[in-house]
Amino acid sequence: MPPKASKGSSRQKAQEEQREDSLQAVCLLPLANVPLIEYTLEFIANAGIKDIFLYVGAHEEQVEDYINNSRWMSSTSPFSSLTILRCPAASVGDALRDLDKRDLITGDFVLVLGDLVSNINLDSALSKHRARREKDKNAIMTMVLREAGREHRCKPQARRPFFFIDPQQDRCLHYEDISKTDPGDRRFHLDADVLATPEIEIRGDLIDCGIDICTVDVLGLWTDNFDYKSIRSSFLRGVLQDYELNGKTLHTHIIKEGYASRVTSPRAYNAVAKDIISRWTYPFTPDSNLMRGHTYRLLKNKIYLEAGVVLARGSTVKARSILGKDTSVGDGSTITDTILGRRCQVGKNVKITGCYIWDDVVIGDNSTVTSSIIANEAVVGSNCTLHKNTFLSYTVRLSNDTTLQANTRLAHARRPASPFKSPRSDSTLVGPHGAGSAYEPSDSDSDSESLSLSLSLSRRTSSSSLPSISTLNSAPTSPSLGPRRDSTTSILSSTDGGPSTTGGRSAAAFLAEAVASIQDGILKNDDRDTVRLELMAQRLSDNASDTLVRDAIARALVKSVFTFIHPGAPVQASAEEGGLLSSSPGSGSGTGGFTGGGGGEERMTMPAKEATHHVLKTYSPILVKMGLFDDKEDVKKDQVAVLREFEAECAARLRDGDGPGDKVLLFAVDVLHRELEVLEDEAVLQWWDGDGEGEGKEVRKLVASFVRWVREAESESESEDEDEEDDEEEDD
Repeated sequence: MPPKASKGSSRQKAQEEQREDSLQAVCLLPLANVPLIEYTLEFIANAGIKDIFLYVGAHEEQVEDYINNSRWMSSTSPFSSLTILRCPAASVGDALRDLDKRDLITGDFVLVLGDLVSNINLDSALSKHRARREKDKNAIMTMVLREAGREHRCKPQARRPFFFIDPQQDRCLHYEDISKTDPGDRRFHLDADVLATPEIEIRGDLIDCGIDICTVDVLGLWTDNFDYKSIRSSFLRGVLQDYELNGKTLHTHIIKEGYASRVTSPRAYNAVAKDIISRWTYPFTPDSNLMRGHTYRLLKNKIYLEAGVVLARGSTVKARSILGKDTSVGDGSTITDTILGRRCQVGKNVKITGCYIWDDVVIGDNSTVTSSIIANEAVVGSNCTLHKNTFLSYTVRLSNDTTLQANTRLAHARRPASPFKSPRSDSTLVGPHGAGSAYEPSDSDSDSESLSLSLSLSRRTSSSSLPSISTLNSAPTSPSLGPRRDSTTSILSSTDGGPSTTGGRSAAAFLAEAVASIQDGILKNDDRDTVRLELMAQRLSDNASDTLVRDAIARALVKSVFTFIHPGAPVQASAEEGGLLSSSPGSGSGTGGFTGGGGGEERMTMPAKEATHHVLKTYSPILVKMGLFDDKEDVKKDQVAVLREFEAECAARLRDGDGPGDKVLLFAVDVLHRELEVLEDEAVLQWWDGDGEGEGKEVRKLVASFVRWVREAESESESEDEDEEDDEEEDD
């Protein structure tokens, strides 16, 4: 029998589990001057997930108001629907049981915790989950874990999780988290069946990303076990212990590349913020300008400045710092390794090191602030000193000449028992003219070291680039999920997305820069994921619409084909507006360009057919993932638009004698339709019939016979369907 844990150990473990269970919303806290929820939603959008169900614990009204007025509810949102579901949930388990009761999900789904910052690619995990599910219906969940060092800065500080894995099946056999501080809680308690496994990997070097690919059976297990609260401590352990009863298996997918971490504590908040500044989270970096109206530029030494920042002549901003719009820094002040929000006022001779200072904060002259967090509208007087790990909440004010010792936490002034008395401030802490008192967590609050979490539930819908995760089983898509955004009945209403121009620049400027960037990647033979990430960064920076992204990819693909046919032709990068900043080679301002395939290497001339096959077979998946969203629509507007882009470029080349435009158009239509199945029959026919000129165009002459073949095949298919319907009626 294993030794009994001490009472102190049990109490600490219960507190850890309580923190994991909490559903308090921290998703609006600024992380590198961007609300945390933006990073999570960007990851979900980048994974191709279309329908989102969002559960929020505390501050539901604030979260709903933010989402309702964000770009995620605009006409340019990558999501088909985003719904906030309300229920009296105190834990993840309560939310999942509520989701099961609503019967909204009938297929596989992705469960994401709302404090996630990640740029990993989920495609491999989804493919393995789907293949495993087809072989074994009892494989109900795949946990995505990130390989890291033993003492990685993003790992929980108090407890260390261990996963016992069968490497032959990637199956999790046992899970345990042990205390790093309590010697009495450092033993594993393993069943004999686990030890009977021929080979076991004990992994304590993994970061739990909070990403789980689940089957609908997972929801049923949560409902059947009403005492389950947390995903790992309750659900994972419970299912593993009950394997002999239910036969359900849980699996792992360990990734070695990309960034993934959760913001669950001030320590994790600090670590993730520094990783964002250091660009480990690319393309989700400050200069990608994830938010509307952001105008950050990257300078040397990883300094990010937004428009409107005012720096006095004698002030200094050192490495790894971010300064938001309309922030001013006085003469003689030094900012080091610090994030300053918008409209902050820093006085003269101030020293700020390793701090996170949010919007509208005022810091008086001759003050020193070290490794602290200061929330919105707080005021620090002159000649103040804030030592390490000081927390000032919203609107806290410190009088002049105030000193706060390390680990001090100040909140709003304490409210008195009587409503007829004014809130009381602690003058011993904030000074005679200050406002605020020591933070006292209530019984309902989680541990003060926790930044809590919110829960985001996502269901991946079908797309032409990657099969729908909900089709891994035979269950149909739930009709209650509704149609696309233009007719959704989501709880949250849509807002106008504005004109289809990029943030602060014209659509033509974005197209020119994006096309040049994609061509550069293709000609240097970069892998398509790298090219896609570069394009994603440009899209986020300019808040470009799906239509602009689609057109940019199509133009870049067809232009690259002709560049391989004529290797000496330059790749032009032009823009209507000057002064464009970009890390992409050849995408600077003006009409500068470059030739060759990178590094001065000379490319060999390719025949038209070979060049078309090379470019489209390698890079058309980017178009599928980021530009085609009409696979379920009767009118194939995206696919038709792509064909028109190809036709326009090929016609211009043929007219100017600059390449075999008619042959390239034929080969492109053939490859995209017949070989890669990117284009549907309906799209080819709608493109051909929509112009009105048909075979009259010179560039279309070679394609005419191919279109006739498509039309005949479509007619034969319709006739066969009608014959089958007639046979069924006769049988009846």
